[in-house]
Amino acid sequence: MPDTDFFHTNSKNYSFDFEDFIKTEIGLGNNSDSDQICQDFLRGTCTKGMKCEFKHTTNFREKAVVCKHWLRGLCKKGDQCEFLHEFNMRKMPECWFYSRYGECSNEDCMYLHIDPESKIKECAWYARGFCKHGPHCRHKHVRKVVCQLYLSGFCPKGSDCPNGHPKYELPTVQRDHDGLEDEGIQKYSMENEENQRMGQQQQQTPPQQQHQQHQQHQQHQQHHQQHQQHQQHQQHQHQQHQHQQHQQHQQHQQHQQHQQQHHQHQQQHHNYRSLSEVTCFKCGEKGHFANRCPRGQGNRY
Repeated sequence: MPDTDFFHTNSKNYSFDFEDFIKTEIGLGNNSDSDQICQDFLRGTCTKGMKCEFKHTTNFREKAVVCKHWLRGLCKKGDQCEFLHEFNMRKMPECWFYSRYGECSNEDCMYLHIDPESKIKECAWYARGFCKHGPHCRHKHVRKVVCQLYLSGFCPKGSDCPNGHPKYELPTVQRDHDGLEDEGIQKYSMENEENQRMGQQQQQTPPQQQHQQHQQHQQHQQHHQQHQQHQQHQQHQHQQHQHQQHQQHQQHQQHQQHQQQHHQHQQQHHNYRSLSEVTCFKCGEKGHFANRCPRGQGNRY
């Protein structure tokens, strides 16, 4: 059996000559996971592709929540999972019952209970200066004191400033959860476009305005003529439809009259004579047919 002193379990005190070359020249070191991720790839500017010495991953920022399957011991992805595999109370998933019903009956619930009011987005119109919906707005109205440094031209704190930084650009048209656009934003954008168009018309020279008015007048006349032609076409189609219905009604009445006449004619041809005129050939008496003769059955025996 070989000597146990020959095997050294602790290899931290040993190093190879090529390790410095790998760390300095190639850039592969024992760094943390955040240092090994390619920053150019996160910005979309990495041109090395598969030859890059750093990791190309898109789920680095998503590892801010603990994996709910790992908590129950059911995660099969292992190290490839895009969520955290560690017990961290600050990074636990949101409680479904609290987010859905506003309360959770589990006293030992380990999931996050997030206030629903904190999820409401800030109103872009109120941040700009005025919101016409007032207290009935579905967004949050956050009241802040105006930052004097920002009004002067520059605030060194930027987005971390506790005071308000008013925004002068118009908010973009966004859709809510039901797919409906904000009517106020849409109406204001339409009014803004109309005002811009009117301002451009006022800045034009008089000959250009006359030419433009003449074109608008011609377009209006063409539209009016097309509208009249469309109405005439609809009236003509309506008259044709009424005429066809009238013809179909007449044909139906004629068909019913023909059927009634045919039925009466058949009834006249199928009138039978009375039994007083019928003579039985078995007994020679009148008043019944031979198949109804009362004496015919007795004569058989």
